[in-house]
Amino acid sequence: MTRFIGFPAHPSEILLDVLHVHFYTISTTLYWLALILIGLTKLCFRSPQWEKFPTL
Repeated sequence: MTRFIGFPAHPSEILLDVLHVHFYTISTTLYWLALILIGLTKLCFRSPQWEKFPTL
């Protein structure tokens, strides 16, 4: 797929590139947020105030 020099990329191509980059960053951010949330909930359930409750 060769593009002529001086011609701008098709708007849909630019949009797809931007969407691809944003999708990648959003998915990685959500992944790290989920990991942090899981870690925090595990820490909360390990704290003494939760020990009086039976484990599920």
